[in-house]
Amino acid sequence: MVYLRLSIAFLIVGMLVMGGILVAQETKKAADPPAARVKGQLPQNWSKLGLTDQQKQKAYTIQAKYDKEIETLEAQLRDLRQKERMELATVLTEEQKKRLRELLAEKVPGAADDRKPPDKN
Repeated sequence: MVYLRLSIAFLIVGMLVMGGILVAQETKKAADPPAARVKGQLPQNWSKLGLTDQQKQKAYTIQAKYDKEIETLEAQLRDLRQKERMELATVLTEEQKKRLRELLAEKVPGAADDRKPPDKN
């Protein structure tokens, strides 16, 4: 009789545990939204390779992953270049800085015209 009660108890516990696992799996499935389609641009000539939609999505996902890192590094690079220019500027005299601005204005179309008064026609 004791074995029968223990067997029934183990059976009930086993059913409760299995039921909990199934409920947890169903809840997880319901909580996970369907995979969103990622948009992007394939590397040059990849559109000519006959990629499947799944391959395209993987490529877009990889690009999105690295885009964040690349943006961070590019921002660091811009900051370093700006610091370099600022430090280089300390080497020049005021006259040299003035001449450099004149030289740069000659290379940029219209920049020198901004300093001239507009023509009255």
